[in-house]
Amino acid sequence: MLRAQGFLLMLFLSSIATLSQELSSRPTVPLVPPPQIVNSEPTYVKVRNIDISGEVVEVKDLVLKRDAGTFTFKSGRFFFLSPVEGKITGAVFVGDGSFSLVPPIDVERRSLQMFTRDQRIDEDFSQIVFRFTDGTHDEIAKQGTTLSGTIASPASGLLSQIKQNLINDLQYNLDLRILQDVLSTQPGGFFTAFIDGKKYSHKELFVVDPYGVQDYSPRDIRVPFEDTSYSGIGVSPEEVAFLVYDETNYAIWTAFHYSSEYASGKANGAEQNAAILPEHYKIETAISDNGRIEGTSALTFSPRVNSLRVVILTLYETLRVKNAYLSDGTSLPFIQEETFKKEDAKDELQVGVVLPKALNAGDHCTLTIAYAGPDVVMKIGNGNYYPVSRDSWYPTAGFGEYCHL
Repeated sequence: MLRAQGFLLMLFLSSIATLSQELSSRPTVPLVPPPQIVNSEPTYVKVRNIDISGEVVEVKDLVLKRDAGTFTFKSGRFFFLSPVEGKITGAVFVGDGSFSLVPPIDVERRSLQMFTRDQRIDEDFSQIVFRFTDGTHDEIAKQGTTLSGTIASPASGLLSQIKQNLINDLQYNLDLRILQDVLSTQPGGFFTAFIDGKKYSHKELFVVDPYGVQDYSPRDIRVPFEDTSYSGIGVSPEEVAFLVYDETNYAIWTAFHYSSEYASGKANGAEQNAAILPEHYKIETAISDNGRIEGTSALTFSPRVNSLRVVILTLYETLRVKNAYLSDGTSLPFIQEETFKKEDAKDELQVGVVLPKALNAGDHCTLTIAYAGPDVVMKIGNGNYYPVSRDSWYPTAGFGEYCHL
């Protein structure tokens, strides 16, 4: 009996020692942190709700060149937006002006001719809304006259209208792109003009973006010289574009690389100029019987730029982000605006994640996003499912941005 009790005691102690050894050798798994409130990051809220400040600059015969585009302001006033983090990111012009654009390459000039019957754009306007991060404010202020006192204008209403156009027509979160440069300590290079044209359309858009012109085009747009619809896509990595987005004419009229890249022979359709370089994805996904999915995606990436604070990804429109966090468990603010016109929404929408500190080119970071939603896969019978969204059923750096090992 005593021998049996001794044997059981030794067996129990041996089991405890073995269990202790197994537990101590297992890696520590960070707990999933509680999610932050979506769209509540303080600087983003300021950018999203931005309005006209009291700064007004009057100009006469001012010329503003942005790559192949030239704005001539014969007379009028600029009403600047309120600064965010010390940076002024936009203005509304009211007055008399014109815009001209001549693409730097022949193929784009001929493409433009299908829309304008000429190989250039010549447009007149009396009002434009600008958004920028490239120092446009300083350039205008130095050449104009700053006015004092309260000056009545339609500027605030014009800005509000463009905000609605971005939601209802273009379905693009421009504020997220602006935030990317506002939170960076590096000079921004983004410039866009919403032109209320008198000749072609009252909804024209000229864009210059060093990260490549992103997807401003909604789904089911129709070009005037074809009787077919096509899905809206961005023109990245090309950095300059002009498009029209009115009710009867959605089309990218021309898009091209920086003019200087053609002059130096560096223009290349395969160039990679997005803000991040994806290196590895680890995706875990559960598919319910009704086609709903729940998943996590751990993206390891390296910035292509310095002072990166905001990572912008794309995700299928029915999927909602539940949480975003780093590998050490740090919960991160995330941004994912709702689609207002659900029936006209395009397949993928922007998701932004704000990092706790800036990353520079060459750094490495792993970002995990938890997400869930319906209608991403379709049940077709016999236990088979068809992917409705083939390239945005998980948070991705964008079409064509594949992992680089």
